[in-house]
Amino acid sequence: MHLECGQPKGFNASIHPTVLFFHGYRGSSQDFSWIYPQVKEHTRACVFDRLGYGWSEGSKQLNRPRDSATMAVEIEEALNVAGITGEFIIVGHSFAGLNIPAFMRQIQNSTSRTVNSLFLLDVVDPTLVQNRGFNSSLNPTAPINSFGLFVLPIGITRLVFDLQLFPEAGVYNSLPNGYGKPIMQHLATQRFFEAQINEWKYWPWSAETAYEYEAQYGFSNLPTFVFSATKGLDYQRIANISNHTELTVVDADHFFFFREEFGVQVRNKITQYLNSSFSI
Repeated sequence: MHLECGQPKGFNASIHPTVLFFHGYRGSSQDFSWIYPQVKEHTRACVFDRLGYGWSEGSKQLNRPRDSATMAVEIEEALNVAGITGEFIIVGHSFAGLNIPAFMRQIQNSTSRTVNSLFLLDVVDPTLVQNRGFNSSLNPTAPINSFGLFVLPIGITRLVFDLQLFPEAGVYNSLPNGYGKPIMQHLATQRFFEAQINEWKYWPWSAETAYEYEAQYGFSNLPTFVFSATKGLDYQRIANISNHTELTVVDADHFFFFREEFGVQVRNKITQYLNSSFSI
């Protein structure tokens, strides 16, 4: 698993937190390009790519279920290899609404890792997955993934992404320093389509894991900053997930922080919290 971390000179894990970024379904570590590079100038920050995404290897060969509990184990394994411990501020987008609770459950008995606070960027509400009678076979992206895999060997998939003939092309082009280009290149790979298909199969189990953790342990004592997009996901319950929640509604779509205006807004909120809570 690809894990990248950066930190300022003088960083001390015993007194300074680590900001850990969780990308969404169909995402990658590059999604946080307006946020991560500046945050790591204040404290240690880490981004990673789930298996099959971004710079990480494919997930198919591992013969593991692609549910949130398994991904939480893989994230902890990557942190162990890198020696990343201490207090964490978690920033997550979309599918991270299922993966963050699974990770928190994974480390709940850890003596070397704790969660300080959450920044939730238009995340999936696990109860909505359950309440809507979710059927893992009814994936709206399934036809796209199946077709993409089918025509991949003859180059049509690569051509579509090279010519940016897909709806999110403009969003990716909004990222700084050309970071959107490698994202679009990895969207045209076999490992990406296989990761999409394999993860979707386990969404009901991932949602159940997330909801069970929340029901048993809750987030009531965690400072939680919720960013919700007006053209994004339903945020009503997420906005009240903690007794210490601050809600920011942005007039944009689900990928709002890919754009400079909103990426800077999220980044500033994180650095303000770092300054007020840790004096850094």
